[in-house]
Amino acid sequence: MRIYACLYILWLISLCAGAQEERRGGGEAPNDSTAQIRGIQFVHDSTPSYSDMPTFCGISIGADVAGIVRAQVAKFGEYEAQARFNFKQRYFLAAEVGLGTSNYTSERSHQHYRTHSPYFRVGGDYNFARNPISGNRIYLGLRYGFSSFKFDIDGPDFYDPVWRQSLSYHLHGISSKMHWGELVAGLEGRLWRFIHLGWSVRWKFRFKQTGDTYGNPYYVPGYGNNTDGTCFGGNFTVLLDISDIKNSKKRKQ
Repeated sequence: MRIYACLYILWLISLCAGAQEERRGGGEAPNDSTAQIRGIQFVHDSTPSYSDMPTFCGISIGADVAGIVRAQVAKFGEYEAQARFNFKQRYFLAAEVGLGTSNYTSERSHQHYRTHSPYFRVGGDYNFARNPISGNRIYLGLRYGFSSFKFDIDGPDFYDPVWRQSLSYHLHGISSKMHWGELVAGLEGRLWRFIHLGWSVRWKFRFKQTGDTYGNPYYVPGYGNNTDGTCFGGNFTVLLDISDIKNSKKRKQ
């Protein structure tokens, strides 16, 4: 037994020596899970910078969901579509076109206000997010808005004490125009591949209004409540990023 044990130990020593010799000679020991793999370099995966992005990165098209909901349940709302042109994932040119609508009767004055007219806005956003390719954006922007619209005002008849008769109060097809600006702050994130969700808060300030012979219209399409020279608004937008669709097709190929 002692002889067999010594032979077994010598056999193990010879195997280890042979393996060491193969490693020194550049060979590779078979079935040795501890063998080192040579020639592989590990590179740190750093986030690309905005300067590495192409000048034109694509187009996003979307619709404002919040305006559609307001048009159904609130005093006024909008059906709005928008397009944004992406430059270096940092700068965005925006164009927004919509149809503003209101069909509201005041419970206090019993006056009925109605309008159904278009508007548009143009401007730009600046992305403050650190990662240019994540699809998540933090932005500030400016907009210029304009609407040329018509509205109707209907009220209860009132009694003329001089002529002793009731006079109707119905003003239809009143034309008006408004120019305004907007300061925009918002967030946007990628929901799935090329589908993005975003929301924004907007402070709106009136530049100029014409056609106010009968007083300020209650609601201006695209602007909002017109009882004061400023107002606040918000959007919740679903976007399709065309550049992400293109990149997704390239990844599949």
